[in-house]
Amino acid sequence: MDITDSTREAGTHDHKTHIEIDGQEFIVTKSALTGAELKALAHKDPSYQLFLETEHGEDRQIPDNETVQIKNNMELYTVPPASFG
Repeated sequence: MDITDSTREAGTHDHKTHIEIDGQEFIVTKSALTGAELKALAHKDPSYQLFLETEHGEDRQIPDNETVQIKNNMELYTVPPASFG
């Protein structure tokens, strides 16, 4: 897959980091983004929950106001809010 065909850029720094949100690849040029900024980058509904996939299988929820240090090849995913009724 040609990464340049399926990526969007965010930020203003020269360093480019590749991340994935819900299976879609993005190029991020900032060293840190909030959970809300990551969801906006991926055009996800703000009410969705954001999770960071971890190596140990215990994925971690990223609140909207939490700043995440961006690392190359990070994998994140969103989950719609639960609806009961």
